[in-house]
Amino acid sequence: MAASSDLKVLADESTVIAPADAEQSINELDRPTDILKDYTFPIPQFAKARSWPTADGTERRLPQIIAHRGYKSRFPENSLLAFEEAIKAGATALETDVRLTKDEVVVLEHHGDLKRFGHGKKITDCTWDEIKDFRTVDPPHAPICRLQELLEFLRQSENANIWVLLDIKLAGRAEDVIRVLKSTIDTAQAPPGRPWNRRILMGTWAARQIPLVAKHLPGYSTIHIGYHLGHAKQNVQALYMGVALMIYTALAPSSRRFIEDRKTKGPVIAWPVSETDQIEWCARSGLDGVITDDPEAMAKLWERFDVGATRPILPVSVRSCLWTLFYYFWVNSMFWLFRKVTHLDRDEEGTKESVDKKKEA
Repeated sequence: MAASSDLKVLADESTVIAPADAEQSINELDRPTDILKDYTFPIPQFAKARSWPTADGTERRLPQIIAHRGYKSRFPENSLLAFEEAIKAGATALETDVRLTKDEVVVLEHHGDLKRFGHGKKITDCTWDEIKDFRTVDPPHAPICRLQELLEFLRQSENANIWVLLDIKLAGRAEDVIRVLKSTIDTAQAPPGRPWNRRILMGTWAARQIPLVAKHLPGYSTIHIGYHLGHAKQNVQALYMGVALMIYTALAPSSRRFIEDRKTKGPVIAWPVSETDQIEWCARSGLDGVITDDPEAMAKLWERFDVGATRPILPVSVRSCLWTLFYYFWVNSMFWLFRKVTHLDRDEEGTKESVDKKKEA
């Protein structure tokens, strides 16, 4: 993916619906991070780097191929078709976004609205019955997908080794979103010997979501998704939390020590990565996974990639270095605005309740 495209993706990932309540200061937004160190999550071994067979018959330990919203570069994102094709192309895992309808059905959609389906309404304003027949405007006109359908797909024997990263968006009340996630997962019977907590990784953006995952989904692993290093450091205070950093944040020299430290505590993943030099850097740096729009291209690269080859003088191309410098200043200068608009770490009633109960115990 070109760097200019990555800028669009970063802006795209930032389009979340903020809760409609009073303005709060930036200092107030960070309050919940103080209690995160009291939480411990299982290390998701299923999300760690795997041995990959190569053309010469040997195997090398390389980052897992995580399909970004399915095979996003060729098929309608977050559709069952995109997930199917991603696995055929070589993906070992899927990344998708979860949102709730008005009647609390979990649908897989990155955006909060239904513009991809030719409608301007927000998902939270619609019931499942109202949108279940929607198809994407762009061919091949894929239907909107529910989490229930994805789990049924993953129950098939041929998909037994595939796991999924659920990106929990900031829209809606965190307590409700995670509670409904729990009930949806519970209704989908896991295959024998393959419980869902060994195949589903919860992706959180905000501190307020983390205690709620611990409360409603005990035994499930959690990973912080983000693109600001300082915010990531705050949100992985919980023991054994992984981290998914935007590739340009991961590439910054200031991230090196943080990444090395996190490797022993949880999976380290970069997103979204499609440029060859960046993918190779992820492998040389010992990352556990790469979220990519083109799993087929990455699978072909892994077949011939040699981890032991002489490292280049520059870790990535000059072009990637320049874009990393640009993103470093851009992200750090704009992050305060993103936090303020989204109430990123705003404490909520549900979080306060769970924290109070933990303190009482």
